[in-house]
Amino acid sequence: MASWSGVAGFSAEFHNALATEIGGSGPGGAVLPDATKALIKAGLNASAPDLPGSVQYLVADTLKAGQTSVQQAAREYLAGVIKTGQTSMITAIEQMVADKINTSQTNLQTAIERHTANAVKAGETVLGTATEKRLAGAIRSGQTSPYDAVRLNAEDNLVQAARTKLIKVTPTFNAADYIGVSPMTWTVESGDINAMHYVEVGGLLLISFWVGPTQTSGTAHNLIYMKLPNGYEALDQARGYCEVVQGGVNYPARCYVNTTNPDRLYFQKLDESNYALSSNLHVRGQLFFPAAIAA
Repeated sequence: MASWSGVAGFSAEFHNALATEIGGSGPGGAVLPDATKALIKAGLNASAPDLPGSVQYLVADTLKAGQTSVQQAAREYLAGVIKTGQTSMITAIEQMVADKINTSQTNLQTAIERHTANAVKAGETVLGTATEKRLAGAIRSGQTSPYDAVRLNAEDNLVQAARTKLIKVTPTFNAADYIGVSPMTWTVESGDINAMHYVEVGGLLLISFWVGPTQTSGTAHNLIYMKLPNGYEALDQARGYCEVVQGGVNYPARCYVNTTNPDRLYFQKLDESNYALSSNLHVRGQLFFPAAIAA
């Protein structure tokens, strides 16, 4: 293993110091490998081939014009962050904290306490109470915990999604929803419902129906109607064509809604002739119209 004398630029003093540092005792002590010595030498400044000189050059490169030492550079850097009228870094920090304190607050702790108090409403004594009351405000009637509120809100969103994503809804049958205009009676039983579905799309209701065979009795009339499902009401007039079949005869007909009786879907032959009194009346078709659930 070569000695330090094999690499130019290292003084005997530097060699002795390094040798002592790594466990040797001067020129005869332990030495570093040539590759390590070459790596150290490569980092030396060309104008200062020994390590102390290179360190001095490195420090000199970080000093600004007019600065003669690292201490002076540090002092001037600190002075740059101190505002006018501040005599030390401690003063600068104290005044920065003071800027965050509102009028009548005497220290940072008071400022924090008052900021917390501002988040607490009347009747709330601590921030914990305030948080509890915020949560309670998000809980609707019948909900006993934030968990219930989140769960029921999610269920509401699913119902809304069903209305807006073309998921058909089949309303519950109610015989009272099918009516003949007096003095005629229109009788519909659950087994007479071949199809009854609706979907809501952006405030429009599409209802599809096929009811029959049903019975008409009493005194003949030219108009029958059904109640719109699940509390919906028409928001505007709308009409379309549907089909009426009675006694095996197919009659062109109209179905329509209006805002006079917005909860009704009417059926009428195009020639406005009376329905026959029979037990074989079919009505089928569909209608698309603006609607909403009554408030």
